[in-house]
Amino acid sequence: GITFSNFYTPIYYASTSDGEYTNLTGLLPKEGTWSYIASKNKDFPYTYAKVFKEKGYDTYSYHNGIYNFYDRNKVMPNLGYDKYTGCGNGLEKKINCNLWPQSDDEMISYTFADYKNSKNFMTYYMTISGHLSHNFNDNDMAKKQKDKVKDLKYSDAVKAYISATIDLDNALKNLLENLKKNEKLDDTVIVLVPDHYPYGLSNEELNELKPITTAYDKYKSGLIIYNSDTKGEKIDKYSSNIDILPTILNMFGIKYDSRVIIGKDIMSSNDGIVIFNDRSFLTNQGFYNEKTKEFSSSKTNIPQGYIKEKRIEAFNKTNISSMILETNYYKSLKK
Repeated sequence: GITFSNFYTPIYYASTSDGEYTNLTGLLPKEGTWSYIASKNKDFPYTYAKVFKEKGYDTYSYHNGIYNFYDRNKVMPNLGYDKYTGCGNGLEKKINCNLWPQSDDEMISYTFADYKNSKNFMTYYMTISGHLSHNFNDNDMAKKQKDKVKDLKYSDAVKAYISATIDLDNALKNLLENLKKNEKLDDTVIVLVPDHYPYGLSNEELNELKPITTAYDKYKSGLIIYNSDTKGEKIDKYSSNIDILPTILNMFGIKYDSRVIIGKDIMSSNDGIVIFNDRSFLTNQGFYNEKTKEFSSSKTNIPQGYIKEKRIEAFNKTNISSMILETNYYKSLKK
């Protein structure tokens, strides 16, 4: 599949829900607002569920946490999903919802039957097994795989984080096997992305897993787009959560108005930019800290006016994203 080596998941104002909101809408969240919750009453024409449903796909969404947390039971249908199931509105009949956190492996493995007979399906999973707190006392997923990490040379918190994440690894393994068994693997695309970095770990603990030497290193994350027939490829352009939606739309040849989605196709020729919640930004030229007004770069030939241009871009994308949500701008669009 395709991996993205300079992909970032910045923390915005409402952490988890803002990360999910940017993943699903291609917009930056609005400051001072629970953007994800606010989206339940807004129009969104270009969502995964809506664009694929127009092409005859069955659409499903699942979350192995409490089904109405962040009003997901209202947000998911509004984004176009025909069926949304979580703990409390049906998923508890398939998995053990009394654990904390709940099992990604159980959720994905036991819901596969819902769509395995669909000719075309678009399925969204919001997983939870890697959720904090990262310890072996009250984290059921960490305890579940403790023996597999006991000899690793990490602190207990990091070992607990890795241990809990093994459950998602197992879920993906079983998903791939189920797709293959049902002769659907070659015709399925899997997109794997987080909604935020593991902020339950301290910077010192994160540094055990990867070097944390700058203000933005901890936000460096991962995006994988996988298909069994896709040649392995590594993309190093700077990108973030808002860029996933337009990237997928273009990969599937879905027509949309690129002017009204703030994120940009990562595979296109445009310059990539990562915009943080204080409007600081990161590009292939360097990092600009909006608070200190300092630009740090290893390069010596920064184009004249570049910093000013990118500052304007970061401000505009942040402000326009807010206005789109606040004014329900998408309602006025005619596709």
